[in-house]
Amino acid sequence: MSSIILSSLAEKVGGVLADKNLASIEISGVNSLDKANSKEISFFSNPRYFSQLISTNAGAVLVPENLKEVPENLKTAFIFTKNPSFAFSQVMEFFSPKEKKEWKISPLAFVHPSVSFNDKEISIGDFTSIGEGVEIGNGCKIGRGVIIEKGVILGENCQIQNNVTIHKNCILHNRVYLASGVVIGSDGFGYDLVDGAYQKNFHSGIVELAADVEVGANTAIDRARFDKTFIGEGTKIDNLVQIGHNVSIGKHCIICGQVGIAGSSSLGNYVVLGGKVGIIDHIHIDDEVIVVGSSVVSKNLKKGIYSGLFSARLKNKGDRINALLPKLQDLFKRVASLEKGRD
Repeated sequence: MSSIILSSLAEKVGGVLADKNLASIEISGVNSLDKANSKEISFFSNPRYFSQLISTNAGAVLVPENLKEVPENLKTAFIFTKNPSFAFSQVMEFFSPKEKKEWKISPLAFVHPSVSFNDKEISIGDFTSIGEGVEIGNGCKIGRGVIIEKGVILGENCQIQNNVTIHKNCILHNRVYLASGVVIGSDGFGYDLVDGAYQKNFHSGIVELAADVEVGANTAIDRARFDKTFIGEGTKIDNLVQIGHNVSIGKHCIICGQVGIAGSSSLGNYVVLGGKVGIIDHIHIDDEVIVVGSSVVSKNLKKGIYSGLFSARLKNKGDRINALLPKLQDLFKRVASLEKGRD
């Protein structure tokens, strides 16, 4: 097992060791505050775990730069960092076994003769199918059972996990990560009622994922009816998310599990959507909006933090209740004032 002295570890994560006398202590692993021993390092970033911090047996702990209550007389070494959680991830990576990169195209994969790639710098797994005219950038790792249809473009260092489907003509820029079961570019959910039967809309658009986008397991991002469905640089999307046709999402957004975004809605940059948030069609959400989990967004949102739960009711009753909700605060104030007058 590899080990590292604290002074080197602090330098590796851009931190500052609080007690230089402890610089030569060796650390050989990572663990949680309540389970770590004197040879392991942990991290502290949430105040609710302060009791664990002062009782930990860890050899070292990564703590925030602005930590005000510094426990005294502890044997534990503190390393002050800007972001203890991220620094801990760096340390975990250091102690994790290093995977040897093997660039290999499985003989059980089908790769169309017209595909453009450097076979010495890509990996393609068993039973994967790569269609006509696909372009694959250097450093891409494509798992087993993947289907990449005609005309798809992959930038450099993309990671496509097992059983992903990327439909025709979609574009993935550099370092895009797709977890198992992701579907990119299936037709959007669009129908017209014609002569008593629903007729499917034709979808000729694509999906484009900008650099450093990550998409969680079993998430579906629909192709546009025309033009493109777009996910901006650095946006991270959790498992089981549905993104409808012609949706546009900005840079560095966080989309948590089971979110549903209906067609033609748009999000600005740095938007955070909690789990099970639902957004109706043709809605715009400004930069840096936070929507709390299980909320329903039915109108445009300006910068702020939003929440709101809705239960299904008969529409006429639901509409009346929804119209009254914004007036509740004034109503409570009036009632309180009347009750105070009686006293």
